[in-house]
Amino acid sequence: RYHVAGVDSPLVGSDVIASGQPMVIPDTLDLPARYSHAVNDTADSIRACVAHPLRAGSGRVTGVLTLLWPQPRRFVDSELQLF
Repeated sequence: RYHVAGVDSPLVGSDVIASGQPMVIPDTLDLPARYSHAVNDTADSIRACVAHPLRAGSGRVTGVLTLLWPQPRRFVDSELQLF
C-alpha cells in the first residue's frame, strides 16, 4: 500500500527523507494525528520504530532505513548509536 509515496506524504519515512533527520518512535500510538492512517493500519504489528536517513557520498538523502518492532520500547543510547 505504501510502496510509492511522495516526499510530502504523511509517513515517517517520507518525513525522514524530506528533513534529513532520524526519527526514534518508542510507541507509534504516541505519533501526531498526521500519521493516524498509517498507525491505524499497522498497530497490530508495529509499535516502535527507528527511521534513519541514508545518504550518498555527497550528503544527499537517497533513502531511509526503517527498523520496526511489534512492541513499544525505549531505546538506549548505545542502540541508537548502532542504528
